[in-house]
Amino acid sequence: MNNDEKLKTLIEIISSSIGSLTNPTKLYNTFINECNKNINNETISLYLKYLEEAFLIEKSKRFDVKGKKYIKTPSKYWC
Repeated sequence: MNNDEKLKTLIEIISSSIGSLTNPTKLYNTFINECNKNINNETISLYLKYLEEAFLIEKSKRFDVKGKKYIKTPSKYWC
């Protein structure tokens, strides 16, 4: 599988789960279990960063009201 196919598949997965809690590990598991495609967590994180920088997706961090701080993961992604 080439990089274009991996990126396209990642965009499809994120688009189909808009607003759901996710992180690179969950996306990796989706690639392996449902798409039968191999990609590593670092590549997924890098692609997510590129998509954010291109303003194609937006990462929404969770806020812990009781602890008054942002939770690092999992996050939600929006188109």
